[in-house]
Amino acid sequence: MNAVVSPLQIEAALSQRLRAVATCLLEEEAPAFDEHAARDAANMLDALVRAVRNAPSPARIWLLCAAVSGSLPTRDAVVAGTRFFRLAPTIEATLWLLDCAIESSNNPRVAHMDLQIVCDGVLVHVDHSARHDLHTGIQQVVRQVYPLWARDHDVVPVVWTRPAEAMRTLTSQELGRLFQNKPDGSTQNASFEPPALVVPLRSVVVLAEVPSPDACDRLAALAEFSDNEVVAIGYDCIPALSPEMMPVGETNRFARYLPVIKHARRVASIGTTSTAEFRGFSSALCIQGLPGPVVSEVPLPVGRPTSDRDGGQRPSPGAGALPLVLCVGTFEPRKNQMAVVYAAERLWREGLTFELLFIGGAGWGESVPSAIDRLQRESRPVRAVLKVSSAELDEAYGRARFTVFPSLHEGFGLPVAESMEHGTPVITSNLGSTGEIAKGGGAILIDPYDDEELVSAMRRLLTDDELLDQLRRDILARTGRTWEDYASEVWDDIVVQGRD
Repeated sequence: MNAVVSPLQIEAALSQRLRAVATCLLEEEAPAFDEHAARDAANMLDALVRAVRNAPSPARIWLLCAAVSGSLPTRDAVVAGTRFFRLAPTIEATLWLLDCAIESSNNPRVAHMDLQIVCDGVLVHVDHSARHDLHTGIQQVVRQVYPLWARDHDVVPVVWTRPAEAMRTLTSQELGRLFQNKPDGSTQNASFEPPALVVPLRSVVVLAEVPSPDACDRLAALAEFSDNEVVAIGYDCIPALSPEMMPVGETNRFARYLPVIKHARRVASIGTTSTAEFRGFSSALCIQGLPGPVVSEVPLPVGRPTSDRDGGQRPSPGAGALPLVLCVGTFEPRKNQMAVVYAAERLWREGLTFELLFIGGAGWGESVPSAIDRLQRESRPVRAVLKVSSAELDEAYGRARFTVFPSLHEGFGLPVAESMEHGTPVITSNLGSTGEIAKGGGAILIDPYDDEELVSAMRRLLTDDELLDQLRRDILARTGRTWEDYASEVWDDIVVQGRD
């Protein structure tokens, strides 16, 4: 149930927001403060409207709309507002802005909130990772990188209000989720204020994850019109390039994301494949008269096993335990789990004994869950776990004899890198980024469209201990990069150069 917000709270919040942007929009001193919130808001609004009408640039309209409404404006609002301010008298421009404020006052989660202007700073968009306890590949990246950025730089993490109208600061619980991969009490000394709306000014807004579709129109307007630079980590363009492998809704969601990238300053892609995809999109924007973002390749790290995962001291499976074959990834056609199910069934029928464990989100489609249910009814040792903690995922990687990741299309293929970091050999696709990762050693490459290659590779790693040990030694011989390396490199690429 929404909390009841009084008119006085709304008036006080509006007054605060208008005063927050006054130093940015007024060339002269702001009107004297009036303790009566409604009068103070009226005085400030009149002064701001007159100032913006004297220089009605889209950036100034964008900022004024954000202050009055408590929401980041859409592209249509900025375009309409700029035209209106250039033609309409002061009173009509004021009434137009008040309509925006009245609309936002219907949302009590926004109307009463104060506004924090972040000048010449860095905002990091972490909405999905901060709100949810899932462990998708993107969330894994955010939870590795954000704590390192927070340690080394002055950053402001932001999420979206609900509905997605404005960015705000995080609650303590949301911030805690960002440190799930850093169980060292990193947030213990932090002090928390009630969430405030956040509006950037001459700042860099880092899209560390793909924003929700509802936020994309407002982010696109921010990128196109405001005095800020939007930069992004580029994961992949799979929904646009392989729509047959994705649910229709996901393709539509991604289409709403592309206008944000269209007006972004820089994109740091996570691998060879995603770099080619984003560069292709960027180069095509010239036909719209747009320069497109600068796209660079900053690959995710594929590190050597750490001292407690050294690839040599494998945990004992225990008396009577079956060798574990692990497959990590959301259930969806492009992950190609049905090929793994087929190969496992073939090998079980040959008499080989092993346990098959799937870890990943529910995804879409019923083929894989239905096949697993059927095999379980036949007493085959197969399980699917849809939600695990970081510690449980680590344990599964460490216990596995090998992992299988025969994906058909990946921007990077994080499960391949994670398997390497645990000293666990992997069978993976010879296509794109997964093939690039595996070239460093420790993997068997297969054609993911050839079921017989997958069956053969799994058979070899289940029966050939010498080959398995050699792959483990190959992993130890890899020259790896750390998450600290990646965090520093991507910061320099999109934040430092995004400001140049």
